[in-house]
Parts: sequence; C-alpha cells; structure tokens
Amino acid sequence: MIDFIQKNIQYLTLEHLKLFAKANQISYSEEEIQIIYIFIQKHYQDLLRGNQTCFKKIKSKISPTLYQKLLTLYQEYKEKYI
Repeated sequence: MIDFIQKNIQYLTLEHLKLFAKANQISYSEEEIQIIYIFIQKHYQDLLRGNQTCFKKIKSKISPTLYQKLLTLYQEYKEKYI
C-alpha cells in the first residue's frame, strides 16, 4: 500500500480531498482544505512512516474539530493500511 501511495500522490487533487471529506462527514472551509492539501503533499512520507507529530504543523491553522477528526482518521487508516 505504501508503494501505491508514493507512486500516486502526485495525482491527488483538491477534489479527491473534498470527496473524502464528504464521505467521512467532515466539515471544512476552502482555506482549511487548501492547508490540508499542501500539508499532505509536503509530509506524506512522514505520515507513511507513522510520524503523526507532523500534524502539529497545521494544528493552529485549522479548526480543533477538523484537527481531531484528521488525527482519528489517520490513526484508523494507519492501523489498517500501513
């Protein structure tokens, strides 16, 4: 799964993130979705290594509810796929 993500991260779009958020009933602003998109593009390797401390880089830039939801989903998907 990690190889698949590394090979395809370049194809990730804002629309993919919006669809994922909708499927998981996540509320966000346009600014927040941009922040998350840039964060993923820059830090996906850290995330794939299980380094969730890099989420601190966006903690003050997004709502506390969104931040907590991202951490929860990250932990769930990490256990399943990484």
